[in-house]
Amino acid sequence: MILGKHKDICAPFQIFLTLCLLVPLCLLPSEAFTKDLLSPQARKWLTEHDGVIRLAPVPNYPPVDFQDEHGVFSGLSQDYVKAIEELLGFQFKRVKVDSFPDLIQKLKNREVDVTTSIGINDEREGFLDFQAPHVSVRKVIVARQSVNGPLTWEDLAGKKVVLVDGYLVSKMISEKYPKINYHMVENEADGLNHVALGDAYAMVVDLGSASYNIQKAGITNLHVAGKTEYEFDLRFASRNDWPFLNEILQVGLSSIPDHQREKIYQKWTSFTQPAFYQTSQFWYLISILFFAIILLLLAALFVRNRLRLEVVRRTKSLHESEEKFRTLAERSPLAIYLFDGTEKKASYINTTFTKLFGYTIDEVPSLEKWWPLAYPDESYRKEVSDEWDRKVASAFNSKSDIEPMETIVTCKDGSTKNIVWGYTFTGQQNWAFGLDVTERNKLMEEQSRSAQLAALGKVAANIAHEINNPTQAIVAFSELIEESSGQEDFVREMAKRITAEGLKIGELVKTALHYSRKETPIKKPADINRILKHALSLLKGRMRKENINLVLDQGENIPNLLVNSREIAQVIINLVNNSIDALDEIKEPDRGKLIQISTFKSNDKKEVQVIVHDNGEGIPETNMTQIKEAFFTTKEAGRGTGLGLSIVDDIMRNHGGTFELESVEGEYTKAILTFPVTSPSNAEN
Repeated sequence: MILGKHKDICAPFQIFLTLCLLVPLCLLPSEAFTKDLLSPQARKWLTEHDGVIRLAPVPNYPPVDFQDEHGVFSGLSQDYVKAIEELLGFQFKRVKVDSFPDLIQKLKNREVDVTTSIGINDEREGFLDFQAPHVSVRKVIVARQSVNGPLTWEDLAGKKVVLVDGYLVSKMISEKYPKINYHMVENEADGLNHVALGDAYAMVVDLGSASYNIQKAGITNLHVAGKTEYEFDLRFASRNDWPFLNEILQVGLSSIPDHQREKIYQKWTSFTQPAFYQTSQFWYLISILFFAIILLLLAALFVRNRLRLEVVRRTKSLHESEEKFRTLAERSPLAIYLFDGTEKKASYINTTFTKLFGYTIDEVPSLEKWWPLAYPDESYRKEVSDEWDRKVASAFNSKSDIEPMETIVTCKDGSTKNIVWGYTFTGQQNWAFGLDVTERNKLMEEQSRSAQLAALGKVAANIAHEINNPTQAIVAFSELIEESSGQEDFVREMAKRITAEGLKIGELVKTALHYSRKETPIKKPADINRILKHALSLLKGRMRKENINLVLDQGENIPNLLVNSREIAQVIINLVNNSIDALDEIKEPDRGKLIQISTFKSNDKKEVQVIVHDNGEGIPETNMTQIKEAFFTTKEAGRGTGLGLSIVDDIMRNHGGTFELESVEGEYTKAILTFPVTSPSNAEN
């Protein structure tokens, strides 16, 4: 009865007592109800290393591992890492590596403790512990749409195929299929770009990574052209000297529920994105756009008037610039031909061009029309055209002006002119400009001729001396004949000597006339030793007069050279005259004067060299850079024209050879002439 009477009072009290018991339990931490997944030892170790375990994801391997545009580590494996961190209540220290080989090296060096997505092999098991695979990847062959599939390994033989450097599968493929021309890249994105641009035929890559990178880069000309037998499991791996770390990873991975694994997989292997209008970003952009339109409408009224004024100002300025350009172009001494487009159509030629060549823009509307008119000879036209295209391509690639090019142009009236052409490229327009050097070339030819005669003039007195000796002998022999009448044998002997001395005179005169005659320089096979002997015959008298000792070392079996004998003799005369002048300046009276001349061939018979060496005062180092320039001389006025070495250099260039000088001031000067042996037929004496 008592309980029945107080039944209504006890019920609220029981409820209150129950709540008082439950509230403290609710305030206890969740760990009080959840058993720790780790062993006590592993938990202690993890607590001590929380935030210091260095985790380096595989670099640039989307969608498995990569850094997004904000530098945040993302991807399928990174979602697994985050799940492990949440389940076990700790944080990894994430570090970045430069490449996959860099990652492997740092794992080996213990500079990285954990990585997320690598394959297993014997070498890596030597320093890493591996977990069960969390994702599998299949390798496929990706090529351009124009390449028909399915491709096999045999189809790739001899082709340029891209692989990612450092990957285990890259090493396996290159060793198994050595006939393929492999090109290694740092990451999948670079490799796919190579294939898309046509720099490579195909790439062997993970299907998921290929799809992700193709979609992200907006590449539209690639497709999966073949499958391979390679399918790999990717695993978490950790340094094998930290057993607790291996246990922590194993517990964390095995604790991720299946539904969460499926969610991660679908997130990174499905590329279907929600419609843009369903995203918050769309409505954010709509609001910005609305306010922007209002601002634009307000600004348009202001900008419209400003633009109108600016257009008027710039149009006026453009007209003024065009007028200035036209004035300068029309008054320019250069012939200007302006063309553009792939068809190289002319858009402007100046008055100088028309006056120089006789053609108007209607007659040469494109380069295609210009070539046969300017160069009617087909073989010469091809030579000029090929050289022009080569120089223009070189200038275009180096972003510089063209190397000047001299040609002989046929004018409308049939006359020819020597033109030095230049070229420059200004974005959309091509400028060709030519300078008429016809008169300059004639003047240089005349100056060269004058220098040649001046060089021969130096030996004229010596030639007279050489002629005087046999002349006196002839007179003496004649007097002996006159005094010896009736002595027939003696008279006959004297007549022979007179004949011999007369031939000497004739040979000297013939040699001098040959090298002083103006003629077209025709090249013929010739013996360089014979040319040297003839040239020195004109200089022996001067060398004897100057007490100069000549040492001549002529090599044997030297091939004939394709040269103009007169020009090469002029080269020898100029160099020996220079040596004689240098020896005349020797300051020590007891120092002997010596000129050494040698000829020899290279071992492969492709070159022949002539060296003229004197022990004169040498050339100052400050003059070496100018010594070959026309009209440069260090001699007193009246003793030299300054053209001798310039002519030597020009002649050697025209023969496809080289002219070099070596000198030590106060000791010696050495002139080195190098001739090419142009063909096997000319290489035999």
